[in-house]
Amino acid sequence: MINDKFDFLKYYQDSKLSRKFNTILGADLLYEPKNIRPLAAAINHLLAPGGSAIIADPNRPHWSQFQDILTEQGFEVKADRFSEHVFIRAKRINDTDGLASASESRDA
Repeated sequence: MINDKFDFLKYYQDSKLSRKFNTILGADLLYEPKNIRPLAAAINHLLAPGGSAIIADPNRPHWSQFQDILTEQGFEVKADRFSEHVFIRAKRINDTDGLASASESRDA
């Protein structure tokens, strides 16, 4: 039996959380181009050092922009296409959001 805990977050509301997550999974989140930057910012803020985010998308034309933004934020990004979908895997390779913010919230 797997005893993992799952939290469901709304990236446009929960990016102020101080908790960090080892894994972020998302699907069908890139349907509007205006959501690309807020989603990337939320992943940048919520993903723990060394963590990974996996985002599935039905191959919309702007997924590559999302990939570029994550790369600019210091993530190692790989996109795999399967049939009509793309799976974007982003692994944090450095802590661009700052470990200080997480440790400050623990010390408070």
